[in-house]
Amino acid sequence: MDPRSPWLDPDTANPRLELSEDLKSVSRLVFARDLPDNPERFDKDPCVLGQERFTVGRHYWEVEVGNREAWNLGVCLESLDRKGRIPKSPEHGLWAIEFYKQELRALTFPRKRLHPSEPLRRVGIFLDCEAGNISFYNRDDGSHIYTFSGVSFSGPLRPFFCLWVLDPSPLTICSVSRETGEVAGPLQVSELPQEASVTPIIKSSIILKGQGPSLDDAHVLLTPIQPSSLEGKQPSPKSQLDHILV
Repeated sequence: MDPRSPWLDPDTANPRLELSEDLKSVSRLVFARDLPDNPERFDKDPCVLGQERFTVGRHYWEVEVGNREAWNLGVCLESLDRKGRIPKSPEHGLWAIEFYKQELRALTFPRKRLHPSEPLRRVGIFLDCEAGNISFYNRDDGSHIYTFSGVSFSGPLRPFFCLWVLDPSPLTICSVSRETGEVAGPLQVSELPQEASVTPIIKSSIILKGQGPSLDDAHVLLTPIQPSSLEGKQPSPKSQLDHILV
């Protein structure tokens, strides 16, 4: 697993967005900036992409959403159309969650309303290219939010950010480091999502602080759920972690 702290790509930023000097934060502007309308730039929707392009491997990053009133976070195909209004769904190459009007939704079609156990302040995003899974977590309490599973990617993927409504609060990409433990603390499934075909399991105290077995032992896994295992009872998160971490 590759902990990431992506940089924002200024060439893709909508003119109504302002990026910080270190390319880690993005804010919404009242008036559009005078920027060249290059092919990479979103010209209508207030969106921006991360610079990284993912085709293989497993990657994890975190975004501070704070008290912002509306946002989209996820990944998209590099080939996502940047001109005009963007159809926001997996069918059009975008896998994301949206917070708007105090409601959290997966940008599926139709939209799926989500019910996080705690208010979201920092969101963890875990991309497994080989398994075709994109998972979201509430970093504050470690709970699983949603997983797009069994996705077939037709090209490179990039981090996706969108800032709806005029709100001064930024979105900020957080530092994630194996060595420093900057995001130390339990990050694991607190509730088995009944609708999901996979159960994402992350234990950041091992992954990010270097404790226990190595990362090569795959402490970030997406474990298939067998239908028979859900009959009559729901496996506890602890028993699944114990099984994975043996």
